[in-house]
Amino acid sequence: MHKNWREQSIGEIVATFPLSSEVFRSAGIDFCCGGGRLLGDVIEEQGIVETNLYRALDNLAEHSESEEAAAFPEMSPEELVEHILIRHHAYLWEALPDIHARLITVLRAHGERHPELYDVYKLLSELTKEMEPHLIREESELFPSVLN
Repeated sequence: MHKNWREQSIGEIVATFPLSSEVFRSAGIDFCCGGGRLLGDVIEEQGIVETNLYRALDNLAEHSESEEAAAFPEMSPEELVEHILIRHHAYLWEALPDIHARLITVLRAHGERHPELYDVYKLLSELTKEMEPHLIREESELFPSVLN
């Protein structure tokens, strides 16, 4: 086991390795409202095969830690554009609607007791409103001009 996953809260793990949310989702582990619970406790209560879960988290952690910074100065314009599209744009096109949907779920469950969540919703909407045109402009105008 790479880290002592058992003794960490689910929320700590997701905060350190955001993609672990997918591991938890596929295992049926609540990482939102149950984020303060220790992973070991949740595994015991839900009867989850911990070796498979720990292996998935270890793989995620190893990939995250071994990833080296890209050598941007050595990249050709084509490689740089491809890197940005794959690494950043694709992620944002998928993540923004996903975050929006999750936030609506959280608002429905907790908005009455936590009205500050509506401020978070407003900020996310503003971010999305700014990011989407930016991504479109880069993909339709900037990147083609760089490649020509």
